[in-house]
Amino acid sequence: MVVTKEPQDFVYERTLELHGNEPAKVLVRLGVAREDSVNPGLWLCPFQIVGIGDGDVHLVSGVDGIDALFTALGTIAVHLRAAQRRHNLTWCGMADVGFPIIFGPRSDRDFLQRTDAAEDDDGS
Repeated sequence: MVVTKEPQDFVYERTLELHGNEPAKVLVRLGVAREDSVNPGLWLCPFQIVGIGDGDVHLVSGVDGIDALFTALGTIAVHLRAAQRRHNLTWCGMADVGFPIIFGPRSDRDFLQRTDAAEDDDGS
């Protein structure tokens, strides 16, 4: 992930409520993934969080457009989860701001319940 000063086209936005002494808004902005013109085969997806933190525009990368998009969404989720430790953020009145953690260290054990011992290649 890198911070960029280059203008970005943001096409998706979500407004969060920031509750404190004076209610405020936090804007989460997300752009469309695009192929990196400098590094062929790498894709970039921009995002920005305005209203908490530094408001920098971040570019996250992936091996294709979907990977870059998922990485951006997951990185936004991590930033917001960290911010929620310091700020009372809501979305449509809910504490769940709608950005789930969708990547990170995990294994099949997190998703699949093992039913029996490993089988041989022939299925026995």
